[in-house]
Amino acid sequence: MINMTWQDIVKQKPLTMSPLEVGAATEYGGQEMTDWKNKIESLIPKMPADIKAGYNKAMAWVQSQM
Repeated sequence: MINMTWQDIVKQKPLTMSPLEVGAATEYGGQEMTDWKNKIESLIPKMPADIKAGYNKAMAWVQSQM
């Protein structure tokens, strides 16, 4: 297994990150990642219904994998 820091994970393009890596980066990424997560969560009420449903489904899947 390759040892990666959260900085290494965040430097990747989003499409190359596994959901588990995204979860780890968000959880342990420090203030920068906390701010990013808070910004995304603040946008949820403004998302179109289909995007919001997809986002919620993706987040449920990520949490089920941890």
